[in-house]
Amino acid sequence: MASKREICIRPMEKCEKKKVYSLMKRSFPLIQQLFFSFTSKVFVAEKDGALQGAIVLKTFYLSKKRKIGLLYWGFVHPEARGEGVGRLLYDAGIRILEEEKCTEILGCIEGHNTSSSNLLASRGFDILSPGAQLKRFGLHTFFLWLHIFHYLDIGHFLWARPTTGKKDSSALQWWGTLLLSGTLITLSRLFLAKSSPAAVALFLALLSLFGFRYLAMKGTAFFMGLNVRFRAWESGFFLFFVLSLFVPGILYPVSGGLYPDKNKWHYTQELPRLGPIAFAGVLSLLFLIGSSAILCHLLSSWAPGTLMGQTFSSQWVNLLNDTLRYITSYGKTFLLFDALFIFFPFTCFNGRRIWDWNKPVWVGTALTTMLAIFS
Repeated sequence: MASKREICIRPMEKCEKKKVYSLMKRSFPLIQQLFFSFTSKVFVAEKDGALQGAIVLKTFYLSKKRKIGLLYWGFVHPEARGEGVGRLLYDAGIRILEEEKCTEILGCIEGHNTSSSNLLASRGFDILSPGAQLKRFGLHTFFLWLHIFHYLDIGHFLWARPTTGKKDSSALQWWGTLLLSGTLITLSRLFLAKSSPAAVALFLALLSLFGFRYLAMKGTAFFMGLNVRFRAWESGFFLFFVLSLFVPGILYPVSGGLYPDKNKWHYTQELPRLGPIAFAGVLSLLFLIGSSAILCHLLSSWAPGTLMGQTFSSQWVNLLNDTLRYITSYGKTFLLFDALFIFFPFTCFNGRRIWDWNKPVWVGTALTTMLAIFS
């Protein structure tokens, strides 16, 4: 497996384990490092006696005739990036998994890690939407997620070869995300908080938060001339379920995100447009939360059955009041994740895009967010 530029791809030797681990630590943030593990299939890239990178492979069976190959971890020495080391490692990993007769080869890549996702896109891989995963793997989908650790890595997408050959539905993913979020929140409040929330009001609140944010980002993308699409973050729902189970009043927003509508693109090149789009998303939540709090206050000061000179039944007034309260309370938690959390596993949210785009803007956004949350 020798190659160009005097770079050799070969199996890792046992004595190199510490060096490879040290190399991994230079490539991933602290929290992500905690989830790293070796397998029996580790290959390194060596040049002039020095390790330049490594790839960790994994294989397992979903059924007797269905062997899955996984490009588990891949990383390159910071000083060797741009020299084609990652390309050689991925090519070697794919070839090895093919030689082991894997029926499908998968890779799980963070949505902004375009240096890795572009390599897969160039080699015949495509993103499998949540619906495509269920259609292809059926009930084995959740077993697959356990094997590839796709249940806490929010914002990571599952790339597969061979592909489905069909374009997935952005709208279906958006509505599916909204409905599943609403269902989990409602069930957690019903069964744990032992309360009976107005399900309609809760749904309207979530529709307002998710929808207003989406429209603000989509509109900004249109204004900036960037064609974007919605992608669901299916792996975030496990943490959503756990948090909803133990903290019924919290909204951990698995909101999904907008990405350029193409498989191959470059994060740094698109940041001048992605940054303002993310900023618009956060501003939309700030505006919606502030407006809802003001309207809720005004509503409580009016006569129970009267609103701006028009007579309404108390049922409709209560529905409006409950919706505004849900928008305000859940919106603050949503804003916490979407603006302040810029570290793994929350780097897919808008805050990280704003940070990468313009740090002073992020600082101003963060301060405004904290005022809104704690006011």
